[in-house]
Amino acid sequence: MNNFNKLLTVNEVCQALSIGKTTGYKLLREKSIPSEKIGNKILVRETDLQNYINEHINSTPH
Repeated sequence: MNNFNKLLTVNEVCQALSIGKTTGYKLLREKSIPSEKIGNKILVRETDLQNYINEHINSTPH
């Protein structure tokens, strides 16, 4: 069993959230979604994206 999370690119995050790249970069810049820069790539842990989604689903009135 490995403890590594899948790492997602900004494009993959944007596709998962159905948002544009400008909005995606804004969320990352504001640290709404934690990210790491490795070399020239910005990467997001899949679990951090899932946490962001869960927080927003739970806080959105139905």
